[in-house]
Amino acid sequence: MSRSAAAAIALAAFAATSAGRAAAAEWPLYDNRTWQQITVPAATGASCGNGTPFKFLFSRSVGDPTSDRVVIWMPGGGSTSIDRDGGLSSPIQSLAVLDDRLNAGAGSNTVPASGANLFLDHRANDGFIGDAQWVILPYCTQDFHSGNLTAPTTYDFTGSALANDVRRVLNGGRAGGDCGRAPTPDELRVQHHIAVLDVTGACPDATVTRLEVEIRHRGAINFEAAMPLVEQRLQAAGVDPDRMDLLLAGSSAGGFGAWYNAWRVGDSLYGRPGAGLTVVPMSGSPSDRYWDAGEGRLAFDADQLADMRHRLGQYATELPCAVAGGAYSPEEGDDCFDVTDLTSHYLDRWPGLDLSIAPVVNKEDNIGVGGFAGDPGQPGFGERLLTFCRTIHAYGDELATLPRVYPWIGWIWAQAPDRAPPRPPQRVHGFSRAGLLVPLSEPQVGPAHPAGDGMHGVLAYINSVAAGTASARLRPMIDRRLSLVWNLDDPASGQDPDFSGDWGGANPPEPACNVTPPDAGPKGRVSVERVVHHRRRGTATLVLGVPGPGRVRLGGEGVRARARAVHVRRPRFGVRPRGRLRRRIDRGRAVRVTVRVRYRAGDGAKSSLTERIRLTRRR
Repeated sequence: MSRSAAAAIALAAFAATSAGRAAAAEWPLYDNRTWQQITVPAATGASCGNGTPFKFLFSRSVGDPTSDRVVIWMPGGGSTSIDRDGGLSSPIQSLAVLDDRLNAGAGSNTVPASGANLFLDHRANDGFIGDAQWVILPYCTQDFHSGNLTAPTTYDFTGSALANDVRRVLNGGRAGGDCGRAPTPDELRVQHHIAVLDVTGACPDATVTRLEVEIRHRGAINFEAAMPLVEQRLQAAGVDPDRMDLLLAGSSAGGFGAWYNAWRVGDSLYGRPGAGLTVVPMSGSPSDRYWDAGEGRLAFDADQLADMRHRLGQYATELPCAVAGGAYSPEEGDDCFDVTDLTSHYLDRWPGLDLSIAPVVNKEDNIGVGGFAGDPGQPGFGERLLTFCRTIHAYGDELATLPRVYPWIGWIWAQAPDRAPPRPPQRVHGFSRAGLLVPLSEPQVGPAHPAGDGMHGVLAYINSVAAGTASARLRPMIDRRLSLVWNLDDPASGQDPDFSGDWGGANPPEPACNVTPPDAGPKGRVSVERVVHHRRRGTATLVLGVPGPGRVRLGGEGVRARARAVHVRRPRFGVRPRGRLRRRIDRGRAVRVTVRVRYRAGDGAKSSLTERIRLTRRR
């Protein structure tokens, strides 16, 4: 995995109960809830990755059957794509995983597996989730829930771990083989929805010479096709659409899914007088920057952005800034690949909507660390790990400055001492059971905060944000201390505050990781951070630096004037020449435009600048 792919996955999270060790006692799912499995008609275009029907799960509230509160949960499970260098990137390494990740009715998409991420029978859920109507949208398309492709994509798994597992099964298994029970290649191909399986020889000496799998990347199609059926169930339950309070959450690939599908539900809620939306992406948020120690700030990474564009392009993902909706109309130059740009876009898209966004992140997410920093035994691991940790921390600080945005930045390792053999401490990724309940090692609010039980755990935090208590009493939570959770399967597990991790000799890491990015803009003024040229169109994107929320006006001779409220510290504006300047560019001439930028802060302070930009068009 490239550093950029890792960093994108890396805005990931875990956090979780009270002090002290105790015997393992998993918190169960609610046992008084019933689930319906609803098949989405194939005529809508919905389909799982292997061509089987897409099905979602619905559970009506028991405590309050007509509750206007709704939870939509989007599970994770990695993604499959071809890297920019032509290599295959996929979590599918066995036939069991192949069946699981491309089928809505498989193990990781069933209620016990998915529900352990959010639907725990715990008093922390009394704040919102417990009495809500529940929906689980299974993940069976390997595209961050964002694919818009009707035709299947063919992936060559020849020579992969999956091919090795296929060879093992064809040769009768691991222990010497039982050829009498081994399937034929045709039987195995049909059973596991494999497109091409070429084999030479026979059991016990069969060899896989060609293995191709077709995956239908229809995650966004499935989301849109399921929504009318979800609405039917909610209406039957008595939910008032004008008062619906919706929590959209997901973990890992489901976290990306929450970012990329929030506009689909938010647009339908926008304009409804009593409606509200809370978006909680956990363990997965996109980024196009990393911490630059020389500059002392998050710095743009062109390779990171190129990797992200490449992967999303393979799925035909529709980013919200490319689609009209709410109070928003797309304009050239609008960009929303980075998590702060997505956040700003949603804040602008739905003015007046009761909206909260709560990204949940772990500073040492194991998937992100593995892709970004590599193996701990490699030279320079500690330095790369420090860059990764600083990147996550700096994003948390940046997001915390935005209105109605409540990042939860945890920093934990975990172990499972009760497993056989005992598992040593290790980094973690994703959410389940105690991972939602253990508090930060240094909670930044007192025990009276609206967590239901004063634990400060992620589950209580999510409920507080969703219930609307966040704006008055809850602040962003950023852990500045690395801790070890004794047992993520035990909600009564405690933390070891003296744990220092594996930083290649850079222990303890806390003082080095807890960076604070400087305010954008020199001395509180607006500044130009960079100019991104689009030479195929003869336009540019101006990336500004502003000290804080305010309003920006952009104009200039022959340049389209724009004005909007800004929430992030790096707002972007498209520069598109008009009139005679446009005509000169279209004839292949280079032009220089003068762009005037005026910024007015929330406290009324003003600043301005003038920027000369050379534009040309590649013909």
